[in-house]
Amino acid sequence: MKKICLIISLIVCLFCFVACNNNDTQNNVQSGENEVLSGDEDITLEPSEEMANLLDTIIDNAQARMEAEYTTVVDPELSQSAIGLTTDEFNKYVEDTITYGSQISVSAQEINIIKVKDVEKASLVKQMLFDNADPRKWICVTAEKVVAVDSGNYILFVMGGTDLCDNLVKAFSDNFDGNIGETLSLVVEEDAPIDPDTPGFEIPTPEE
Repeated sequence: MKKICLIISLIVCLFCFVACNNNDTQNNVQSGENEVLSGDEDITLEPSEEMANLLDTIIDNAQARMEAEYTTVVDPELSQSAIGLTTDEFNKYVEDTITYGSQISVSAQEINIIKVKDVEKASLVKQMLFDNADPRKWICVTAEKVVAVDSGNYILFVMGGTDLCDNLVKAFSDNFDGNIGETLSLVVEEDAPIDPDTPGFEIPTPEE
């Protein structure tokens, strides 16, 4: 009888041990699923509540219909390919970001909201974002329009269809009671020659 009780006790202990390990594993996965390793630091990909609420408000008020696949933040180590700012520029000027878009879609579209550290630098950063915009960064599709507009510490930087961009700019303006800076905009000609200075563009090397 004692042997049976001992065996039962061991089995119960074993199940408890396995259950605890499973819980620890799940907690580790949940805590790490929104982080990406960048250099020697873990950078969270979860947008702040402030930026998420601002994005939701602008999208709702614009009645924007998008085929987005992700909502994330900009990794400083990848900021040049993401929004055209070098890592040094990003760390110098940017306090917070949120990005809503898709990498593979039938239409090229992406919304970025950037919060700068110094309101006096907002116009400068807006111009940098606009100048370095790459409307051809998607596979097989090109954004129809690029716009950048600022209000206080916030910059709306959008690439996508003309109606989408215009509606988002209006919603952004309405959110800040019309207190916005100059709106920079560019209508992209899809068949126009690609500027060799466009980020990511490389001139093919002739084969020998």
